[in-house]
Amino acid sequence: MIDVVPHSMNPEFVAHKLPELTVKIAVEYGELVVVSYGRSLERSHVDAVGPAISMAAKILSLSKEGKILAGQSVFENLGGHEFRMN
Repeated sequence: MIDVVPHSMNPEFVAHKLPELTVKIAVEYGELVVVSYGRSLERSHVDAVGPAISMAAKILSLSKEGKILAGQSVFENLGGHEFRMN
């Protein structure tokens, strides 16, 4: 997404006089609960909730365009190594 949106999708959007998209990503690791609001499986709203989802949302608010930020649980599960993308 970080590479495809600005280099493949946005040029097409600009060519068709549409606004460009921006991407920022936050990831966190942990348990979650999938909740369905309503009785109909076809028409009900489905959501994922839990501490990892909440933390990812908070991390996303700190992220900058074109960046991926990971939470502490992801960092620890990767062996505590810092990764940098060009």
